[in-house]
Amino acid sequence: MIFIILVAIGIILIVASGSFLIQTKKDSYEKALALAALGNYVDARVIIRDILDNSPSNVRAHYVIAKIYAMEGDTVNEARHLEKLKR
Repeated sequence: MIFIILVAIGIILIVASGSFLIQTKKDSYEKALALAALGNYVDARVIIRDILDNSPSNVRAHYVIAKIYAMEGDTVNEARHLEKLKR
């Protein structure tokens, strides 16, 4: 009986931590876009590059960084990241 309770608690903790990580990443995208909207492109790109360092094929991160480059007027890097969305 105690084993079942411990397993249930473990599952609840795993699900809760996974939900936290998903929310944290979502917050990172929103924070990066907000910084870019304020003209703070360097810090915005740093946030997204951290995500891309851990997950180079992350489609949403490539989309967001392309959007940041577009806001900056850097069409070359914007196109480079949009191209990665096609793969």
